[in-house]
Amino acid sequence: MTCEQRENEIIKTMNELDEAEEKVKEAVAARDRILWKLKQYRAHRRLLGEEPVSTLISQSVTH
Repeated sequence: MTCEQRENEIIKTMNELDEAEEKVKEAVAARDRILWKLKQYRAHRRLLGEEPVSTLISQSVTH
């Protein structure tokens, strides 16, 4: 492999890594949005005096 071919391979790999990093950032942002919505939902349920869904599910599984 020539030096130029090697350099092109390195550049290609670096570009792929940049794209992958961007996808990871997007996935993390999506996860954070989902977790934020879940926190809001749980807080809303507590304000209404209702049990969280996870508690209801665990009770239905154990009974």
